[in-house]
Amino acid sequence: MENLEGIIVATLTPMNSDGSEIDLSPIKDYVDFLYTRGVHGIFVNGTTGEGMLLDLNEKKKLLYEFKKHADGKLKVISHCGALNYKEIEEMIEISKNLAVDAIAVVTPFYYRHSDDEILYFYRFVCEKADELPVLGYNIPGLTNNWIRSEIVEKLKNSCSNFIGVKDSSGDFTHILSLLKTGLSIFVGYDVAFLASLIMGAKGCVSGPGGVFPEFFDKVWKYFKNENLSNAHEYQEILSQFSLAIGNGGDIPLLKSVLKLRGIDLGGVRFPLKQTSKEKLEIVKEKLEKLSSKYSIDLKIC
Repeated sequence: MENLEGIIVATLTPMNSDGSEIDLSPIKDYVDFLYTRGVHGIFVNGTTGEGMLLDLNEKKKLLYEFKKHADGKLKVISHCGALNYKEIEEMIEISKNLAVDAIAVVTPFYYRHSDDEILYFYRFVCEKADELPVLGYNIPGLTNNWIRSEIVEKLKNSCSNFIGVKDSSGDFTHILSLLKTGLSIFVGYDVAFLASLIMGAKGCVSGPGGVFPEFFDKVWKYFKNENLSNAHEYQEILSQFSLAIGNGGDIPLLKSVLKLRGIDLGGVRFPLKQTSKEKLEIVKEKLEKLSSKYSIDLKIC
């Protein structure tokens, strides 16, 4: 999986206006929007995609549709995480049938688990996945469980298809410990995107990257061309825009700002609430000021 690298966008899930049903119709335009702005892959049914609020049938339909339109354009990582292991198995099976590029599975959540239980869990996931590459997904702020580097080392030695971790801990010390394992590490921590690349990360998995992919594309290309001065410049821009839209933690706001950029993905699933007009106006003003500061025309309307 050496070619799985770069800018991976955690996709938002298109829905009807009140979020009660998914809407597959905008997916083609959404994929094209990402592809033409330098994105390399998509991470489907994850946190940003309201994955834990979707039922199994919805997740299958979304994965099928994203895979159909991404073929030949973007790598597809299927997030198969769920609280119920039977649902995880079903998502892995559909992912294998669709021949996605890799799967990712978040740690077990709600209950607190020991390192031995986390290791035990991922060994079962890897066995079920057969030859399909597997990424662990570490987001302890939501799960209360960590994928520690010691677990990764053991998985590296026992599961040939365990290729690395998508880390959204926001803890750079932890990211460095994962990087030392030599596996593929993707960061969900926008402000540390360039720093992580310099230290050996394969890329990012970002929610804001799906709203402002251009800045991620600039950082990536300048980094790959060993132009760190310009990469640092765009990392600063990237960080400012990401922070202005909630640093990936505000899903309704991500959808609202993406709509300002011409991609309408509808509402959000209960109990999430649509961004208020007042809040959106404040954020829009921030984005306009940033665009003026950095002489960038984003065509936000």
